[in-house]
Amino acid sequence: DEPLVAETLRGMLESMGHEVSAVAVTATQAMDVVDAVHPDALVLDLDLGRGGSGLDVAAYAYRHRGIRSLIVSGKLTDAAMDRIRPLDPLGILAKPFLEEALRSSLAQPV
Repeated sequence: DEPLVAETLRGMLESMGHEVSAVAVTATQAMDVVDAVHPDALVLDLDLGRGGSGLDVAAYAYRHRGIRSLIVSGKLTDAAMDRIRPLDPLGILAKPFLEEALRSSLAQPV
C-alpha cells in the first residue's frame, strides 16, 4: 500500500499487541516474507499498484502455507470478492476503516 498508509496500519497493529514481521510493497516481496517468516496471518491490500496483486499473495499464502489473510481495499469489486471467499479470509475491510473494525477482524483465532 502507499507508504504512509502502510506505516499507519503497522502502528495500529503494534498498538494492539501484534508483531509486524515485515511491510512488503510488492507481491514478490510479500511471497518471500511468507516463505521466510511463516507469519500467523497477513494483512493485505488488494491493489499493490505496479507491485502486483495482494489477492495473488493471499492465494499463495493460503494454498502453500495455510496462512489466512485480512484483506483491506478501497476497490472491492464483485469479481475480487468471488476470488477472496475461497481463501477463507480473516475478514474483508473496505478502506477507509476504523481501528475497531481492524481489531474485530483480527480477534478471530488464526
